[in-house]
Amino acid sequence: AAERVTVPIEVRYAGVLFSGLVILGLGWRLREKRRDYALSLQGMAIGVFYLTVLSALKVHQIITPEAGMSFLLVVSVLSAALAVLQKAPVLAIVAALEGFVSPVLTSTGANRPLGLMTYLAILDIGIFLVAWFNAWRVLNLIAFVGTFTLAVGWADKFYTPADYGLIQPFLIFFFVLFALIGVLFARRTLLEAKHQAVLEVANTSGGATPLTGIKLVGRVDSALVFGNPLTAFGLQYLLVKHMEYGAAFSALAIAAFYSLLGRVIFSKQKQGLALLAEAYLIVAAIFATLAIPLGLESTWTSAAWAVEGAGMFWLGCRQQRPYARGFAYLVMAGATFKLLHAISIVTTPQQPLLQGAFLGPVLLGLSALVMWHLHRRREASTIASWEAP
Repeated sequence: AAERVTVPIEVRYAGVLFSGLVILGLGWRLREKRRDYALSLQGMAIGVFYLTVLSALKVHQIITPEAGMSFLLVVSVLSAALAVLQKAPVLAIVAALEGFVSPVLTSTGANRPLGLMTYLAILDIGIFLVAWFNAWRVLNLIAFVGTFTLAVGWADKFYTPADYGLIQPFLIFFFVLFALIGVLFARRTLLEAKHQAVLEVANTSGGATPLTGIKLVGRVDSALVFGNPLTAFGLQYLLVKHMEYGAAFSALAIAAFYSLLGRVIFSKQKQGLALLAEAYLIVAAIFATLAIPLGLESTWTSAAWAVEGAGMFWLGCRQQRPYARGFAYLVMAGATFKLLHAISIVTTPQQPLLQGAFLGPVLLGLSALVMWHLHRRREASTIASWEAP
């Protein structure tokens, strides 16, 4: 038969895919009787699908890169669905890794920004749906790192100002999506903490232990909370560096977004998600501070930073937040440094000794006096040890 019969290569690939489907079906049937073995079979089937597509694309070239990427996307979504249905994070992690590696493996070196960004968007929507039901932090990090690594890699190699209209909506989409995934992670961990607290109360002897005193808070994924805006702003700067004040307005937009998001979270979940809301307000303050030197001259920068530092110090006193007051001190130090660079000493006769704008020193001095006044009015017990000097 081997000498006389020729089996078309397409039929052979179809046979391998069918064997993968059989393995997948067997793994699904055994999911309740032998869970670990069933998950291993399902992972093996997913691997068969990926290897078959890559071989058909790279070795025999019987499918196009677009068709191969589309099939791999379907396999990745199937893997994520199996992971959610069986509460198996390992399957979801494998699916995410395979999904983000696929564009690299199927790449032919051609510039296809729309196809790549659409693929990443669909993949990230799947991660978002998984995050709605499960607090799998590793999966979120894989999606975040994979998305921005591929996006930055493409931008560094192919981006031109003519691509701005196409890429900007995708960048906004990725930025907002991962910010919301960070909220979902904190919300999910808060629900799990409440559920665990209820179980602990039910298992307590007598069953009447009150929940008061149990601190229920949602965990904050610092990689997404701080990494997402910083990475997105880095890519945004690459997109708008050819525009005047483009970076400054981008920083302001990020600050406004996180201010609004922090306000909404604090109003909805004042107790459980207060830490996340405060983290978002810190991000907003950082980017508002960053926008000032990007859009203003040194004198105006020092004046704006001085007013901002006094405002943050007042807020830190009202809310008893030492880190907010510490950030205010840093902002004031930066304002002073900027002001000194904006003032020059002139030794020419008949000329003022100090050359510079009048507004900066006045606002800096008034802001420092306000902070000193607020500090003197505080009770000694509310002053941190590092603040006294």
